[in-house]
Amino acid sequence: MSRGCGDTAQIVALACKDSDTIAASRSVSANRRAWLLVFVLSLIAFAIIGVTLTSLSVYLPVLQQEFGWHEAEMGCLPVAMLVGMSIGNLLSGRLMAGLGVRGAIAIGTAATGIGWAVASLSNTLAFFMGAMALTGCGAGIATIVPGVAAITRCFDARRGLAIGAFIGACALAGSIVPSISALLIAEYGWRATFLIGGSAIGAVCLPLAALIRISHETTSAGHSATDGASAGTTGPAAGDVAKLPAYWLLTAALTLSQLCMNGILFSIVAFFLRHGFAQDHAVTIYSATNLMALPGLFVGGALADRYGAKAALPGVLLLQAAGTLCLLGVTGSQTMGNGAAIAGFILLWGLAGGLPSQIGPMLLADLIGARAFATMLGVTLTITGLIGALAPVATGWLYDARGSYVPPIIICGLLTILAAFITLCVKRRD
Repeated sequence: MSRGCGDTAQIVALACKDSDTIAASRSVSANRRAWLLVFVLSLIAFAIIGVTLTSLSVYLPVLQQEFGWHEAEMGCLPVAMLVGMSIGNLLSGRLMAGLGVRGAIAIGTAATGIGWAVASLSNTLAFFMGAMALTGCGAGIATIVPGVAAITRCFDARRGLAIGAFIGACALAGSIVPSISALLIAEYGWRATFLIGGSAIGAVCLPLAALIRISHETTSAGHSATDGASAGTTGPAAGDVAKLPAYWLLTAALTLSQLCMNGILFSIVAFFLRHGFAQDHAVTIYSATNLMALPGLFVGGALADRYGAKAALPGVLLLQAAGTLCLLGVTGSQTMGNGAAIAGFILLWGLAGGLPSQIGPMLLADLIGARAFATMLGVTLTITGLIGALAPVATGWLYDARGSYVPPIIICGLLTILAAFITLCVKRRD
């Protein structure tokens, strides 16, 4: 009898060992699938954001020289793109619900490529704005919302690192692709460069979108098999989230941050040109600033994973404000002290540049859970995008009115500080 019990216990132990081995193997496989998903999403974001959003500033001085548009008129182009992105962010959640992540990204990619290629035919400001709006709408559908939503679903313990890698691809694109765009414009002209960029988006991103697979095993990379977060069932419904003051406070802070980010992003090349810098020097500073976002995203992701998104976000916004105000020290291409001011801008603004887009969604997920995350992230990004779209025109208008970039720089710095204080009022959902 005792021998039979011993044999049974041995069989049970072996079965448990085999079960643990199988579970570990599945966990490793799920982890690999999840990181492969991050890699594919990052490549798509790199191509789309690099060719369009971060390269647009390189086109603007060339277009202004050819068409003779004023600063405020030039600001209409990034405004049209940002409004389009806001609409795309809102549509992305609905498209994902009906077509899945792969279908939404494919549609967004096609719209982006077509819009950017069509811009090569533009001869009027209105036509340009239409092309930029279509481009932005496609980019909004294909990049941030589906990427962050998919990664949040697939990761838990290393969510900050995974989102950092994804947003980092956008930052890397901003440090590499604008310089390539500038070279292509100098060699072939802006019309051919628009056409090349639009064609490249379709040729690269559509095949990548076909590779996207999100299975139950993939979503288990950061969660247990029974974890409700992986199934998207935790947290209040969208209607209940809309009643939470914390949600609107976070949205307000992210909106102010994006407004001020856009005010600098789309005028920085023109800012340095107005201060006597050569075109290639201005683009180099712009690219170096975007490159600094890479270490910032990985360090910021690690800190947010360790200490929490709520603790990290106020500090990030203060870094953004400090970097913005460093531009006040730039007074001319040959002026002493420019080096320190430019270095401060590249270091501080560059490090903080991508972090609100990384840590903000993490804090949102902590606040509301998974059930309404994709929908409410789309709403938040739509609001931040629509209001943030006012920044390029407002910056151009202030420059035309005052003949200086000092007023918009001061306003952007102070509003970002206000955003940091607003985040201190955000309380996590119990």
